[in-house]
Amino acid sequence: MARRMTTTTLEHVYEAMRRLRPDFVIAGSQHPPDDAALDALAARLGVTLPTIYRELARNLGPFVVERGDEGLELYAIAEDAPPELDVEHVSAKLAARTGAMRVVVMRRIGDPRRWILEPDGKVRSFDPRDAALGEPEELADVIERELVSLR
Repeated sequence: MARRMTTTTLEHVYEAMRRLRPDFVIAGSQHPPDDAALDALAARLGVTLPTIYRELARNLGPFVVERGDEGLELYAIAEDAPPELDVEHVSAKLAARTGAMRVVVMRRIGDPRRWILEPDGKVRSFDPRDAALGEPEELADVIERELVSLR
């Protein structure tokens, strides 16, 4: 099956955020990482960080979009990131639980699946209950799709 080239941009993601119901809360970091910190993170993790991830991390750091028991969490690094939103902490915690080292970049609140980052910068869904992997996707498309589905 041919995969389409991603056309989702940062503006598409922000537009999806703006279209959420008003009772959703979007919370990010007061001290998001700069390019040097993101470059160091990519080197430590052994992955290519997708452009959309870099843009969101530089603007919001790790962030959560939530309303009650539904929402999204994007894991990144920041000086003020709580451990539960720190990409390295979350990835290490999953590795300890499953025995599989995966770079976890996102999850939908209430869903056991996580989106993991492959070395080439694509993401896959990962179900820690049975280690099932989804097809490779562009992170930008996944973020936009998940935000739209929250409405």
